[in-house]
Amino acid sequence: MSLRGWTRIGLVVLLLGCTRYGVNPPGGPFARKDGRGNLPPDVAWNEGEMGARGRLGEAVIPTGGRFPDRRPLLPRRRTGLADALPSPYAQDAVPPFIPPADASSGSRNPPLPPAGSPPEGAVPPPVPPPPLPSSPPSSPSGPPPASPAAPPALPPAAGTPTPPPPPAPPLSPPSDSAANPAPGASADAFSSLRQLLKTAQDRWATIHTYEAIAVRRELAPNKQRTYDRVFYLFRKEPFSVYMRNLDEANTGRELLYNPKQHGDKIYAIVGKADEGLLYKAGQRAPAVSPDFPMVKQKSRYSIREAGLGTPIQRVSQWLEKAERGQIPPQNLRFQPEVRRPECPDPLHLVELQLRPGDDPLFPQGGRRQWFFHANPQAETYALPILIRALDADGQEVEYYWIERLQPNVRLTDADFHPDRLGSGSSKPPPEARTPKRPNPKK
Repeated sequence: MSLRGWTRIGLVVLLLGCTRYGVNPPGGPFARKDGRGNLPPDVAWNEGEMGARGRLGEAVIPTGGRFPDRRPLLPRRRTGLADALPSPYAQDAVPPFIPPADASSGSRNPPLPPAGSPPEGAVPPPVPPPPLPSSPPSSPSGPPPASPAAPPALPPAAGTPTPPPPPAPPLSPPSDSAANPAPGASADAFSSLRQLLKTAQDRWATIHTYEAIAVRRELAPNKQRTYDRVFYLFRKEPFSVYMRNLDEANTGRELLYNPKQHGDKIYAIVGKADEGLLYKAGQRAPAVSPDFPMVKQKSRYSIREAGLGTPIQRVSQWLEKAERGQIPPQNLRFQPEVRRPECPDPLHLVELQLRPGDDPLFPQGGRRQWFFHANPQAETYALPILIRALDADGQEVEYYWIERLQPNVRLTDADFHPDRLGSGSSKPPPEARTPKRPNPKK
C-alpha cells in the first residue's frame, strides 16, 4: 500500500478517537478540571455571598450551605464554563427590593413619628459661636489699658434664644495717595505758572517794537532741515516784520511783511541757497501770499505768527486746557530756574507732554518746551527767549533762540517798506535804533 493510503487511514483513526473522547461524560481526559477542588462543609469560603465570617476551621456556613437570611451584594463575575455550573451556596430566590406590607395597616412604608415638638432632651441645645477677635488699634501710641478678665461664659439653657454676634468693624479703604498725586501739587504748579504768564503778558504789553538776533533750526514740512541766523525787526502796530539772513549759507536773503500798508504778501530777495534757473542770488522775487504752497513747505509756521506774543498766548491756551481737563494736568509741568548753555542767567521752563492728536504738528505726540527769562534785571525778563520742540522719538524738530533783544527801538514805515530790500545794509539806520522811551527795568 502506498504512503498516501496509510496517511488516510491514520487520519480516520485519529478523527474517530477525538470524537469518542469528546462525547465522554465529565472526567474524561479532555474534560476541564475545577481548580477549586471540593470545599469542606466546615471551612469558610468567599464565594461572593454576604454571610458571617470566622477564622479558618470554624463552622460558619449553616447546614445545607445556604444563607436564608442573606443575599449577594453583587453577583460574582462569570468567566468560563465551570463558573456557569450551579453553586452550592447560591440562594433559591432573590429577596424582593420592595419591603413587605405591614400586616396591621397594609402599607409598605414604615410608620412616621407623631407630629408636634420633639420631646425634651431629644434635640441638643444650640451652641453659641465663638466671639470675634477685636480689631487692632489704628495708631500704637501707647500700651492699651488692662481690662479685668471676664468670667467664663455659661452655656445657655435649652430654649433660650442666642443673641446675634456683634458686627465686625468696617475695613478702612486703602490709601490712594501713592496712586493719585495730591491735588495741591498741580494747583501749586499752575499757580506759579499762572503768575509767570501774568508777568509775561504785562511785560509784552509794554513792548511795541524790538530788534534782535534770532536763530532758527527746523525740520521743515518738506523734510529738509533748515538753519537760519537772521537780523530781526518787529513792530506790533501796524503789524510788520523784516528779516535779513546773516549766515553764510543763506547770504543775501531778505523778507518783509507789512500787510496793512503793502498788502498780505511777502516781499523777498533771493538768497544764496534759494537761487535756481529762474532767479539768482540778490534778485527780487515776485511777491507771494503767506499761504503760497512753496512758502508753507519751507517753514513750520506762518509769518503771520511772528512776535513773542504768540508763544505767550499758546502757553496760556494750554494752561486753560489743563485746568478744564481737556489734557491731563500732569502733562503740563512748570520748573523754575533751570540752566541752559545758551544763556548765563536761569530760565523758567514750561514743558508740555503731547499725546497723539493733541497737536497737528505732532501726530504721534512729543514735547514742547518754553524757556522764560528769570533775571528781573534783564531786558527780556519774563519773555520766552528759547523755544524747543521734540517729536515722539526725542528728535529735535523746532529750535528758536532770541538773543541781543532790544525792546522799544524807534522804527518807522521806511523800515518796513519794500523799497528797502536789496539795499545791502544788514542794520537799520542809526536813528531807527534809538529807543522811544526809557526801559522801566533799567
